[in-house]
Amino acid sequence: MKMTVRPNSTDRVTDVRDGVHELSFFRSENRINRAALHLKGISTIDHLVLELRKPGARSYLDILRMARIPLTQWQARAQWNGKRYTRTCIAQNREFELLLIAYEPGQRTSIHDYDSTHAWVHPLMGELTEERYELAAEGHPVLTSSVVLHPDSFSYLTRSHSIHRYVNTGEGRALSLNLYSAPLRQWKVYDERGGMRQERVI
Repeated sequence: MKMTVRPNSTDRVTDVRDGVHELSFFRSENRINRAALHLKGISTIDHLVLELRKPGARSYLDILRMARIPLTQWQARAQWNGKRYTRTCIAQNREFELLLIAYEPGQRTSIHDYDSTHAWVHPLMGELTEERYELAAEGHPVLTSSVVLHPDSFSYLTRSHSIHRYVNTGEGRALSLNLYSAPLRQWKVYDERGGMRQERVI
């Protein structure tokens, strides 16, 4: 089945078309209202999901950047576990999957990769340290970069360069919004000591 993937883009967030004379005042007014809505940004989770599901020229990154959703809405959806980080599915279809990831202080993911073509990670609360890895000739992962992400950050990963780990290195809880295109179906988990890989399939 052919899958449509929106490319990663840093183009302008809004796409307000120039005024065009319409035969119907109702149609013109609707166009103005839609443009005004985009200028104001996306203020609810439901609105964000609706925009992600719309086919069109707007990239997933553009849509994520438009979000102005109060943190309380995300906190109401989050699930917390003192033993491990949690993943909550916000929305999913054939083209994308939107997950809310919750970390208590000190919690971390395994070193793993993605089978998705594109992935965006956007911290919503707290701070996350993103570690990226490459495989050595012997097969074990080697740390190549480490960067601290804050709520104004957007990190991008591709299938060919996606071995990574996230760690909550802050003093409080952390939340991140992860968008995958296409949805995750399987990934590899790496042992940083011996380089052993374990396939995980959803």
